[in-house]
Amino acid sequence: MYIQPEVILEQYDIDVKTITKGRGTFVCKTSEGKKILAPFRGHMERAGILKQYLSWINENGYPIEQICETKDGMPLSKGEDEHFYVLKDEAEGEECDVKNRWNMIGAMKSLAYFHKVSLQTPIDLPSYMVSG
Repeated sequence: MYIQPEVILEQYDIDVKTITKGRGTFVCKTSEGKKILAPFRGHMERAGILKQYLSWINENGYPIEQICETKDGMPLSKGEDEHFYVLKDEAEGEECDVKNRWNMIGAMKSLAYFHKVSLQTPIDLPSYMVSG
């Protein structure tokens, strides 16, 4: 079935200016900046916990994409195809060039800082969301 992002985006309280296709997603220029609309593989509970987790990490010193809520306060929207979709802020920056040593060092530092912040989260993740 053809995905109509305009119909899905009506579930959010934002003014959408343009929509373009991305890598398996839709890139949306909105009244609140660039957003990414992507399919979500999982259920509503997982999305809610992920939203809390990302919000906590952002509030505690690591700028990270945030999940937008629908007009109904839900972390996911549902398309006409009955699949779930997530709308999130677009992460600013460039992709890491794996052939550039300084890009790789910067990526490793950023990942280490992310792990340091995320280990301090007071949010209890269910066992199905914890690996290892």
